Amino acid sequence: MKNSAFMLFFAMHSVCMHITLAVIYTVFFLWLISKLKFFNLTGIPQWQMSGFFVLKILAGITLAWIYTHWYTDRVAADTFKYFDDSEKLFNLFSKDRNLFFQFLLGTVHYSQEYLDFSNTLNTWWNQYTIYNDGRTMVRINTLLRFISLGYYHVHSIIFCFITFCGLTAYCKALLPFLSRYQKHFVYAVFLFPSLTFWSSGVMKDGIILAGTGGIMLMLSLFQRHQITKGKFAAGLVFFSTLTFFSKLHIFLVLIPCLLFMLFSFHLKLKWWMSLLIPLVLFFLSAAALKWLFASADLFAFMAEKQAENIRMAVESKAGSYFEIPVLDGTLFNFIINIPAGFMNSMIRPLPYEVNSPLMMLSAAENIMVLIAVVYMLFRFFKRKGHQPVFFFFSLLFVLILFSVIGMITPVSGALVRYKIQGLPFLFFALFRLMESKTKE
Repeated sequence: MKNSAFMLFFAMHSVCMHITLAVIYTVFFLWLISKLKFFNLTGIPQWQMSGFFVLKILAGITLAWIYTHWYTDRVAADTFKYFDDSEKLFNLFSKDRNLFFQFLLGTVHYSQEYLDFSNTLNTWWNQYTIYNDGRTMVRINTLLRFISLGYYHVHSIIFCFITFCGLTAYCKALLPFLSRYQKHFVYAVFLFPSLTFWSSGVMKDGIILAGTGGIMLMLSLFQRHQITKGKFAAGLVFFSTLTFFSKLHIFLVLIPCLLFMLFSFHLKLKWWMSLLIPLVLFFLSAAALKWLFASADLFAFMAEKQAENIRMAVESKAGSYFEIPVLDGTLFNFIINIPAGFMNSMIRPLPYEVNSPLMMLSAAENIMVLIAVVYMLFRFFKRKGHQPVFFFFSLLFVLILFSVIGMITPVSGALVRYKIQGLPFLFFALFRLMESKTKE
């Protein structure tokens, strides 16, 4: 009886601590949002920015609830599996600090102790990626445990703030190139359902958005001569490194986009040549790289990743599974499947594939985006001149990202999540074309 009473008291104390700490961090971040100039966006009152952040916290809570009561396998749930592994690594700190820092810093000696402990982690080894970005998530969660007391929703609030900073960086980077539709762009970035939902909670998607948002802000400030070369270089290296270790394929998508900007700044070429040349150079370099490093065959890796995604979807009987053209690991095969990949990202899930409220919302989003893209293409061919370099940067990023994920992802639900990385760019390109002058 005494043991039961003690357990009940301990559980209630833990819940109270969890709620108290979550409230403290929420209030602290809201205070930062109200005080720091970084969060001041043209035409957006402070209370709306605070509201956007609270919305993200609520989305993070909803995401955790869904993965707790709907998709109950914590080992397969991204929002829990890295968090759970971080608990094991955090506990190692008090047992073997030398081994702890090997895992935390990546100074690996592959001792028997290292291998034995790594095998207790569910996400440390992954043969289907050149770099296992899951380790970055485990490390971030491990560090956060020193200030979170190990409470999940405290981690979720901190991740939401990191993502919020990234989305704010997108706005600060691209708003100077809009005039009439500045507010529309901000509302789209912070309120679009799939972008809000999947970038909230303890997910790597928010970290990626922070990295790419930071890169865009550095590029924008540098192009407008509002930052020194030294700060630009330092910021670009930092956010590029964050993106690389968070999601390698997003970093690779950025490379031809950054090359495009380099060519645009230093060479007087027509817009289509500035877009085409970086793409050709990147894909030829990727195809040739395997002759220097056999393990760096990018197209073979994509074929293996696609095969693994198909296998997992079939074994798990994914409700939104669909057939995709099989990649054979060659450059030519990759190129001819680009249209199919892009269309998969644009139209999935189709209305008849809807099997849940989330999928219904995603299908509705797709209809909105498709209408916007058709309108955007019409406007583009009518008024493509006199667009800022960030407009074409955005188009190139969306084209490559949507093509790649559409070629290797055979599940509509996963596609909805993966393509949120391109939505800020898509929104910017759309609003930029909507306010183009007829004189162009």
